[in-house]
Amino acid sequence: MKLAPLSCISKALSSQSFSSLYIHHPALLHFIYRYPDLVEKFGSLVLELWLTKQTQHTDAEQSMETGEQRESGAEEYKEPDTETRELLTLMEKHPAVLLTLLCFTPS
Repeated sequence: MKLAPLSCISKALSSQSFSSLYIHHPALLHFIYRYPDLVEKFGSLVLELWLTKQTQHTDAEQSMETGEQRESGAEEYKEPDTETRELLTLMEKHPAVLLTLLCFTPS
């Protein structure tokens, strides 16, 4: 993407609270991490929001499954959920994600 449209996107995202504009969709993660300027401004924030929303979703899912496991008495291996797979894919494509996670300090 050329610099002018990217600059407009950055200004639009900066003009309001990013969390009010945030949507929990993998395309947003991939878009932000495709452009170093956006990563610098929004990388840690988008990962924080992604992980927060993922945790809320996972907690609700686990509480439902815990009841089911108690009834069946069995624990089984589970594949990572879609959100975790998306994050792993993003880390493979954009190593800057790892650096962001390592340097992350919650707000």
